[in-house]
Amino acid sequence: MYKRLLYIVFFGVLVIQGCKLDPPDFFAPELGSPYTPLSPGTVWRYNVDIEGEPDVSSNLVSDNTTIFDKTIYHRILTVSRLFGTREGYISNANHNVILRLSTFVEGATIYMQIVNDTAAVGQNWIAKATDNGMVNGKPARLFVTTIERGIIKTVGDKTYPDVIHTQVELQYDEGDGGGYKTYTKYQFYVAKYVGLIETDAVTTDGQVTTSLLYDYTIK
Repeated sequence: MYKRLLYIVFFGVLVIQGCKLDPPDFFAPELGSPYTPLSPGTVWRYNVDIEGEPDVSSNLVSDNTTIFDKTIYHRILTVSRLFGTREGYISNANHNVILRLSTFVEGATIYMQIVNDTAAVGQNWIAKATDNGMVNGKPARLFVTTIERGIIKTVGDKTYPDVIHTQVELQYDEGDGGGYKTYTKYQFYVAKYVGLIETDAVTTDGQVTTSLLYDYTIK
């Protein structure tokens, strides 16, 4: 399950102390983050490597929206060579970019907050990983940190200015008295007016997955 979760939570696109942030309230969808344009018809295409197994995914923003937890989400349709066609949701409300995606575990829906475009470098916060705070029967959460802001990042043959780099740690409480421990670390690179350009994920047991943007159309 964990290998598939590692892939599906960033589906090639498309879920909060130095200084601690309280988890933000999501009540202002008009304040959409410019770091992930969500006009219908926008497409991102990625080359993905899952422990040496190549994949390609295409991710299309549809014209359908829905509301989860008082937040407007746009439906994303993802076509992957390995995993077929799947559906997910992404929000850019209130300066946050959040993915909401179903996994291969029945009934499990993962949130992945990949950026808050107002957070300072070094700022970190706790965010929820699922609706009920559980993954595979274990308490789970996200620990998000802004690593860099305003950097220039080259991915493939394209160079992107004004990129935010965040680290998201997927953490579990194993119930052994040790509290939450990190299982997977995700490095997200998000370019202004473009979206997610690179994702690198590593689990504690050495599984490595990368996703690199090679083409996109912003409507």
